[in-house]
Amino acid sequence: MPRPPKTERYWTWRKALVAVGVVVVCVGVTTAAWGYFSSTGTGTGSASVATLSASVLTADPPGTTVSLAWTPVTPPSGPAPGYYVLRNGAAAASACGDSAAPITATSCTDTVPTSPTPTTYSYSVVAVWHSWTSTSIPVQVLMPGLPTITWATPSAITAGTALSAAQLDATASVPGSFAYSPPSGTVLAVGSGQTLAVTFTPTDTTDYTTATGSVLITVTGPSGATGPSGTTGPSGTTGPSGPTGNLDDQSISFTSTAPTDATVGGATYPLTATATSGLPVSFAIDPSSSAVCSLSSNFVSFVGAGTCTVDAFQLGDGSWNAAAEAKQSFTVNPDAPTITQSPTTTTTTTRPPTTTTTTPPPTTTTTTTTPTTQPPTT
Repeated sequence: MPRPPKTERYWTWRKALVAVGVVVVCVGVTTAAWGYFSSTGTGTGSASVATLSASVLTADPPGTTVSLAWTPVTPPSGPAPGYYVLRNGAAAASACGDSAAPITATSCTDTVPTSPTPTTYSYSVVAVWHSWTSTSIPVQVLMPGLPTITWATPSAITAGTALSAAQLDATASVPGSFAYSPPSGTVLAVGSGQTLAVTFTPTDTTDYTTATGSVLITVTGPSGATGPSGTTGPSGTTGPSGPTGNLDDQSISFTSTAPTDATVGGATYPLTATATSGLPVSFAIDPSSSAVCSLSSNFVSFVGAGTCTVDAFQLGDGSWNAAAEAKQSFTVNPDAPTITQSPTTTTTTTRPPTTTTTTPPPTTTTTTTTPTTQPPTT
């Protein structure tokens, strides 16, 4: 084939060059990076875009929430990017955004579901800038399990009964120890719906966290005490059905004098009280004083320093209304320290007796001689 003229070859080459200039746009992007460009006309260009840093995750407190923070991404230009957090590949809490509504903040808090067993969660942060995205390296977070506590509601107990393992009998799904409040040995006042609480500490504190639980217990009046229908005893205790009609009122008076020298570990205090009805009076340690004093067979023992308050009650019978609860309070002093004094050594010095010689003054004797005249001898 004959070659075209030189002028025709020149214009064919220019057309090809213009076509290449229109379609060739070179964009250089680093690994795990993103970018967004818009342009018109012909030419070439390149850009290097920052990558998304791995998130820094902390758990506070374990088993409840995860606090998330991440390094912000700097785009090549234009508006700041948005972010959203993935937990195990799905959107986390709404406060951490989602693909449809990213957030501009660089931190958020995710609330995780509680689980009785340890659970590992995988978190990653996705940065969004225009139509480009970049995902951080996943970070694993181990959330301790929350042990399951099983505690049946205890049966009602009568006034004066100390708490024991019969009421404080919670169990847990993993090994550990229990701390009850109020503790074993406490004597509760008469009343219904009183709270017993427990804090469970697992033996394995790495994979499990502490757990708490509670139940309600009712303390009734002394055995054999009856009351009229609908009569309400002290602290909300309701007496069983009895005869109806007009009942007399009664009151309670303490006949024992509160001690003024009560001391932790000291002598017990015997309680006595009378009711104007003549019915027997029962006693209980007020719940506010459970750490200060205890009661056994109407004798008060002192276990801690503070104020000891004793409640006295009488539920009434077929002739008497329940008496208003009477209280007696006194101070329990801390145990006085024992002071040991070293014996004192006394030294006695005995001096020899002193002999004193007394010399009497000299005695002067005066003798007077009277001459005697005798008649001459013849």
